[in-house]
Amino acid sequence: MNTTAMNNGAHFRYMEETVTKAESDPVISRNFSVQLAALKKALAEEDKALKLSTKSLLSDDIYAADRRRDSVYSALVKAVHGFRNVPGLEQPARVVGQAFIDYSIKSGMQRDKKSGLMSNLLNDLLTKYTKEVAQLGLNVMIDSLQKANQEVIDLMSERTDEQKNHAKGALKAARLLTDKAYHDFIDMLNARALTEGTTKYDDFMTYMNAEILHYQREVLHQKGNSHSSDTPSGDTGGEDDGEEEPPQG
Repeated sequence: MNTTAMNNGAHFRYMEETVTKAESDPVISRNFSVQLAALKKALAEEDKALKLSTKSLLSDDIYAADRRRDSVYSALVKAVHGFRNVPGLEQPARVVGQAFIDYSIKSGMQRDKKSGLMSNLLNDLLTKYTKEVAQLGLNVMIDSLQKANQEVIDLMSERTDEQKNHAKGALKAARLLTDKAYHDFIDMLNARALTEGTTKYDDFMTYMNAEILHYQREVLHQKGNSHSSDTPSGDTGGEDDGEEEPPQG
């Protein structure tokens, strides 16, 4: 089976299921302890890489920056609302206040969407409503909001670059090591089954055949009932040609 073509989540899950089933089978766990130990070690590194690729330390910084942005924005909205009760400032306060209503930015909004709307709102405040902003003396608060919004945007961009680079580096390398350990295990299983007979390995082989067929159909979207080369009933399970870089999932 072409494990290199699996998305990251499916790849880890398949390898994890293989290890779990192998360790639960007394004959397999005893006869292939060296190969399983190597596979478990490789899988542990893949798990670390997978977790790092999905949970960046920058996420905490983004959360904090987003909270600061919400705080500044909320203060700005409240200030403009308060100006509606100040004689002579009612009209500019209503104009700016309507802009807030039109954009309807909420604290719980998806961050990319909120960042985009915030950028558009700030642009309007500094172009369309320059006069009203000056009358209300909002320039300092708007400047603070611009900086807070840009901080969130920059951090999210940095996290994207970090995840992209990580996925191309550590995660790819970890997957390749897991694949090698997996095929070493399967090759040894094939060899011993051919020389010793398949009887004592039938339970594990039957389970794996079912799992391989499932992943071929549901993950790799391959049709038909072709027998997998990962088991002793086929060839010795050499690696298939796959994509140079695993798809991200």
